[in-house]
Amino acid sequence: MPLHQSKRALMGSAHRSLVPHDSAPQRIRHHRAWLLGGIGLVLSGCQSLSAPVTPSPQQNGAILDFNQTSPQAKQRQSEQFAAAMANHVAEQRLMFDKEGQLAAESAAKARLVTAIRQHMHTPSTAVSNARYVEMPAVADGSIDKGADSLLESFIKTIGYQNEQATADDDDYDYDSDYDGYDYDAAIDAEVAAADEDYYHDHDHDHDHGDDACGCTSDNDAEYEYEDELALAQAEVAEAQAELDASGDYDEDDYDYDDYDDYDDYDYDDEEDSYERLKTGVTTDYIEMKRAEKAAASTGDEAGMMTMMLDMIKRTDEQVAADNAYQNQYLTFSSVSEHNPQSRTLRSVYSYDYLAPTIQSSIQLPLMLDFNRQRMTVDASAIKPLFVKASAYMEQKSANVDKALSKEAFVVSFGLPKTLAESLPTEVLYDSFVNALDASFAEIPASAVSDVSAQKDAFASQLGASQVLKVNFDAKQTGAMMGRIVKHMTHDLQQHIDAHPEKYADKTALKERLERLSLYNEGYHSTDMGALMQLVEAIAPLSLNQDNYYYLDAKGALLGKQQRMHLYSPFLNVQQTAVNQIRYNAKDFGKHPLTPLLASSFDTTKGAPTPIDGNQLLADVKKEKSYAETARYARYDYDSYVEVEDDGEYGEAYLEYDNDNEDVYRDDAYLGE
Repeated sequence: MPLHQSKRALMGSAHRSLVPHDSAPQRIRHHRAWLLGGIGLVLSGCQSLSAPVTPSPQQNGAILDFNQTSPQAKQRQSEQFAAAMANHVAEQRLMFDKEGQLAAESAAKARLVTAIRQHMHTPSTAVSNARYVEMPAVADGSIDKGADSLLESFIKTIGYQNEQATADDDDYDYDSDYDGYDYDAAIDAEVAAADEDYYHDHDHDHDHGDDACGCTSDNDAEYEYEDELALAQAEVAEAQAELDASGDYDEDDYDYDDYDDYDDYDYDDEEDSYERLKTGVTTDYIEMKRAEKAAASTGDEAGMMTMMLDMIKRTDEQVAADNAYQNQYLTFSSVSEHNPQSRTLRSVYSYDYLAPTIQSSIQLPLMLDFNRQRMTVDASAIKPLFVKASAYMEQKSANVDKALSKEAFVVSFGLPKTLAESLPTEVLYDSFVNALDASFAEIPASAVSDVSAQKDAFASQLGASQVLKVNFDAKQTGAMMGRIVKHMTHDLQQHIDAHPEKYADKTALKERLERLSLYNEGYHSTDMGALMQLVEAIAPLSLNQDNYYYLDAKGALLGKQQRMHLYSPFLNVQQTAVNQIRYNAKDFGKHPLTPLLASSFDTTKGAPTPIDGNQLLADVKKEKSYAETARYARYDYDSYVEVEDDGEYGEAYLEYDNDNEDVYRDDAYLGE
């Protein structure tokens, strides 16, 4: 008999055994069984009937009708049952298959990863514009309005405990126990008692022929010690003999369970102490809040810690004033040019403040060249600060003055030779780009979502047809950082293993990478996210970021909008920064900062030559070393020098003129 037919035969026999018979006791037993079964199913969240109902195959193909005797019907039911089981398994897989169920989010993630990968490996330009706005941490009408954050309540409670302890110490009258005490009479009595003891011992020593100092001889002391030792040993032996003779003590028969040294121990005191320890913080918090309310009603001070925290916390009026007088006029903008082939990034950052009464702008050009391992910065905007600081320097530097005298203060810094040889910067650049690419690919699909571009003004400006949103909260940011660190470590380790001849003598570098690799094996990237959440819970602020990526119909990245939310109830402020970035050559070409970017790093003839920052720092360090050596050498000079002239002596002393030059002047020498 085939296996499926044997199963149906067994199930059919079981089904037929449940058919009610005419016997009343059997019907009662069957009804009780169905009742109990129905109760069990109802308790488990299902529904049941009190009597068996046999469904027909026409109602549900997954139910077999064992009353069928036709082989064709049995074969048809078997096929229906197999198809139903296959559908059931498919539904179960689909329910737990995120990629299948979240097809839209998976497709959005795939488009995002492709756009970012293409953008990072293609030369591009960028124009960014960032603005800020602030709001109170708790809005009006919220249930949290007027309440303190958990960290603030904890700090206030600790401060209240310390203040109460200090107040108790200050209020205690230490002199109350000594009121009416006659210090002079007590001192006289102690002195008289000491004199009496001295004279008594002195006369006693004379009677026994000892020295006048009142000390016994060494022989007498030795005999006295031996007598005391013998006496102690005799007492111990006598006590042991009495104990043995009494027979009351037998170590083998000693009942340790009968001994209880804790009968008189008061456990209630211990429980009271534990309860005080457990409820001490909450009790002090309640007392602190009551003291605050009492002080507010009377206009008194509520405590030093409370006053300090209230001074740090900004009022709603201060937040509104910041928006009215600063944030609405302040703009951070930049233009950038990135070339992945040459591994260069050139940028100009601008701080602009435009108000009805004042206009100011500070630009800072910066270039990073990973192939040449150099960083070039045009610090002309902050040159007045260097000049002002140089005027107050104790030891002036000729090299710094020479550099500041130039019209263009462009300085180029390079990595130290030892650091540059240990690990080239181009390797670090490639490792970081690859790690960023791989980390974005591991972002959960649920974190990426499609957003409508119809009502998005920035999308209309860019001409974008797709908008993808990625939320980076503390957990997602920490996990992203963990993935980047792991990928970079893995890539660097592979690079060193592939080029052993270049790193044969770099033992320290290989050891650091090995240790970092072992560290990476001890945690998951999500653990870094959990750690960031813990830091966010403890720290007095939280940072969340929403990124919107704008793509065209072909999937190319046109722009990006970042919305960063800095929330700090500790300071009663919630700051929102919006940074809009455009990745197109048209906006880059017409931006007012683009000419400055081109002129700051121009390498054509006639362009200003950058100052070697490494050499400048080395010269300043050498000048400082010379000055320190000279200063310590002057410590060995004599302040006064004798000068001989015709038997007359004078003194020459050292003094300093206004230019800090050492001058010797002989005022005491009286020559002819």
